[in-house]
Amino acid sequence: MDSTSSILIASNSAADAELVRNLLLKTCSRMTLSVQPEHHVSDFDTHLPDVLVLAFSDLEETRAYYQGLCRSSQVAASHRYRTVLLCRKEDLKAAYDLCRQEEFDDYVLFWPMSFDATRLSISVLLAVRAVQAFRQSQVKSPVRPLVKPAIKSASAPELKIDPSLAHMKLKLEPPARSTIMLIDDEIFQHNLVRFLLTGLNCDFIFAFSGTEAIAKLQYVRPSLILMDVLMPGMSGLDLTRHLKSTPVGMDIPIVMVTGNSDKDVVEKSLQAGASDFLVKPFSQDMFLRKLQRFLR
Repeated sequence: MDSTSSILIASNSAADAELVRNLLLKTCSRMTLSVQPEHHVSDFDTHLPDVLVLAFSDLEETRAYYQGLCRSSQVAASHRYRTVLLCRKEDLKAAYDLCRQEEFDDYVLFWPMSFDATRLSISVLLAVRAVQAFRQSQVKSPVRPLVKPAIKSASAPELKIDPSLAHMKLKLEPPARSTIMLIDDEIFQHNLVRFLLTGLNCDFIFAFSGTEAIAKLQYVRPSLILMDVLMPGMSGLDLTRHLKSTPVGMDIPIVMVTGNSDKDVVEKSLQAGASDFLVKPFSQDMFLRKLQRFLR
């Protein structure tokens, strides 16, 4: 593993965090323990880990820690890192579902202590490689001119363009497709939006929670975000405020989707940074008209 790679081990138990550190000594030399709740966010912002190992024995405590980190950190949304969730045997199915929904990147059975210790090491190693591969892919190549400069030649005839064709423009490439991200905890809304926008020249990204959305926004930049107001954990208003305070989300238009038409809800949505709002239920025509303001 690259000696510059770093791992942050977050836990509510100093003993568990130290155990994880000892198991990973052969995998990585740069490790930091974060076991004090009041320092969880500052530990992450200071060390900017490549891999965040979540060593909380209770799955709900893991989610509470991560939601708090995503809500309070100034860099978590823009920093590229991977998460490895440690879990109990009875939480395996829930951990699988959270990773399948991309709220976390990977999980390892850690409690009881009859687990395969090498599984943890290889999971962290693969996470580091994934981060390194992504960063290498983002390295910009030297900019090359799209058209070679013309060389003036005495023997070359002067190119004349018919004035009657001056209004015509060459279409060099098809227009880029727009990407819409929907953040809603209900699968029905995901399917409904996909149905309403059938035929629209766009791609879709779906997230079931604020933490899942923040994780996905590390790797994609949607043209528009549709945000449910009421979600468990981090609400749509809290997530909007967070995204608008970070470089990743400050320029992405957000349309709030709510079943509450109260003036207070609308005002809070706009104050949080939303560009517009939709009140459910809405027709397909109204939905399309609203979105056309923000899509290419």
